[in-house]
Amino acid sequence: MDAAIRQSLRELQTTDNLSGFGKILGHYIVIGIAVALAKLSFWLYPVALLLIGSRLRALDNLSHEAFHNQVFKSSFLNDWITSIFCAFPVHISIGVLRKIHREHHVHIGDSERDPNLPKYAHLPLPRHQRNWHLFRVLSGAYQFRKSLNAYAQSFLSPASRVELVARILFWLTIILLVSAVGLWQDFLLFYVVPLLTTYAAIRQLVNMSEHMLDTSVPYFTRNIMCHPILQFLMFPHADHLHLIHHLNSAIPGSRLRTAHQLLLADPEYAYLPSFEGYFFGENSFLAWAFQDIESQPLSQAISVKA
Repeated sequence: MDAAIRQSLRELQTTDNLSGFGKILGHYIVIGIAVALAKLSFWLYPVALLLIGSRLRALDNLSHEAFHNQVFKSSFLNDWITSIFCAFPVHISIGVLRKIHREHHVHIGDSERDPNLPKYAHLPLPRHQRNWHLFRVLSGAYQFRKSLNAYAQSFLSPASRVELVARILFWLTIILLVSAVGLWQDFLLFYVVPLLTTYAAIRQLVNMSEHMLDTSVPYFTRNIMCHPILQFLMFPHADHLHLIHHLNSAIPGSRLRTAHQLLLADPEYAYLPSFEGYFFGENSFLAWAFQDIESQPLSQAISVKA
């Protein structure tokens, strides 16, 4: 890779405290707008459900960025503000998953040491299983038990006693506030339901697409070049550019699109395989994930495009 490109990428490896607060606040504003829409007309509740699920996914994304110390410049803010406002609401432990995620980056694709392998090792599947598999994912049935187990583990296996106490205090505060103002119905409709349905479905769809057991592509991953609306709903912090994250995990999600444009000047990167779209098209991710056994391998998919 050209030295100038490397230098430009290094310049993207920065963050600051103000932008960290801005990212978190922006997602909560969208959640507030979604709730207001549903209050305006309950016919808009499905829209609110989708928006809230997508913002819970965005909080999940920021928790992931916190694993890499990218949300705030201050390590204290990075771990604790992100835990309270991002990780705790989606039942993630930054401390626990930081260690697991480090193993994933170091041992990616290793059947014995990559902890994320179960998320993608089952693909591709035969084409005739597509509709049933997608129905189970989109309905939440596929990941329901896994989600409940993960939520329980966030309490049963904390990174530290301090984190456990903080998590318990967080949820006690939420329960007391909801009880005090009598908003249990809203809590159910605008938190519990999206947590177990739209958020769970989006998370599973993304997990399916992040990696594939294909040794012909670097880091067993590829970019998904999809519509901006889909990026907003499923990949809110540019995690559709997952290849770049593994090429340089020090670049925050907010700068991955800039990194992509810089990397297109590198011929080796420009001709790496990617997918055009997630759901539709012969070069989409789902076209690869559900195929005939004799279908083309991932390395023959379409090249990266701007």
